[in-house]
Amino acid sequence: AFNALNHSHFWHHSACERGDSAGAVANFHAKRDLPVGAAVSFQEVVHGRALASVIEANATFCVILNIHNHGLTSEQLLRIGACIAPWLKRAKLVPREVSVLIAGDLNQIDRDG
Repeated sequence: AFNALNHSHFWHHSACERGDSAGAVANFHAKRDLPVGAAVSFQEVVHGRALASVIEANATFCVILNIHNHGLTSEQLLRIGACIAPWLKRAKLVPREVSVLIAGDLNQIDRDG
């Protein structure tokens, strides 16, 4: 079913191992919403948990990091930070050329249950 999306979208997904309650993470970008000639690359930052899209068009970059944050370990958080840090630095230096969007779910620990 996802193969049909190749004509209209840039997309990538990463699924957790069976038995992991986190599930998966996926990024979809409609080709019609991007400039002609845009290139999209994907980086699995944490398998099944954090996925980065780098969209490049006309010497500008948009980095989108999609994080499924339920139960991330300290090591996984460090890996996510290491992925984000250089892009945030570039965005601060050249904000007209680089933008960064960090998104995810807002899982909370049930302290009463």
